[in-house]
This record gives sequence, structure tokens and C-alpha cells, in this order.
Amino acid sequence: MTSPDDEPLHRTDWQLLHPAVATIRRGITLAIGLLISALLCIATLLSDQTSSPWYGVLIVCLLLGLVPAALVALFVTRRCRSWRYRFGDDALEVHYGVWWRTLAAVPYQRIQQVEVEHGPLQRRFGVVSLALRTASVTSLSKLPGIAVDDAETVRRMLLQRAGRDDGA
Repeated sequence: MTSPDDEPLHRTDWQLLHPAVATIRRGITLAIGLLISALLCIATLLSDQTSSPWYGVLIVCLLLGLVPAALVALFVTRRCRSWRYRFGDDALEVHYGVWWRTLAAVPYQRIQQVEVEHGPLQRRFGVVSLALRTASVTSLSKLPGIAVDDAETVRRMLLQRAGRDDGA
């Protein structure tokens, strides 16, 4: 039997993003690095300006594309681990950032709409993003990395605290 404190919106401790968010973002970063490597190889081999054997060009291009991508993937992992959120009494509080840290609070009464968004990779890994629409243009607009099982509960509870009906 679950207690009311087990519900996502009743927790006052900081919640981390779902671990799949880092996996998705690392995968995208490494895929972009592989694409850059392939384009570098094709451009170099087609230019016919090199006296190196094709396998040497391939190794250099892979290093030029994948080493920076791997370093960025490590940073992406650290950035995803820096995201935290909690449901305060009056506002949704979000903390994120590696070098420049931000603590944002979105007052419940300012929330006008909460949308559940998920692309093909997010669906594959069982996570969604909650898009928060408020009266302010500059407010925090997205809360990434919520487990699919918790998303609808969190969305309804945010709307309830905001004093909005579900609209469904």
C-alpha cells in the first residue's frame, strides 16, 4: 500500500532525472560525431589531396570526429546528473547546471498548461518531458526525464495545484 508521501507531487526531497535521459543524449552526441567522421573521410578521400593510405585517413577522421564527441558525451552525462527538481508548497523548484548553476521556481498559480511530450527515443527508453506553459515568456519551459509511469500523475497534480482543470 502506498502512502500519500510516495506520490511524486508530495515528495519534498530533490528528484533526479530518469537515467535514460543521459543515455539518449550521449547516443545522439556520439551519432553526430560518427556522422562528422564519415563526412570528413568522404571529403578527404574524394579530394584526392592526400598521399596517405585510405586506412590512415579513416583513422584520423574517426579520431577527429569521435574524440570530441566522446568528451561532449561525458559533459552531457554530468549535465544530466546536475538536474534536480522538487515539488515545494508554492512552486515547482528546479536546479540544474554544471558550471553555471540555476535554481528556478515556477509558482503553481502561474502554470497555465502542462503538456506531456515524447519523441521516438524517449518512448523507446520510457521517459517523457513535461512542457510547462506559464504567463511569463522567460520561465522554465521544460522538465525533461520523467518516467512514463509518473508523467500523467505529475501533470494532473501540477494542474490541480495551479487551479486548472485537466481539459481532457
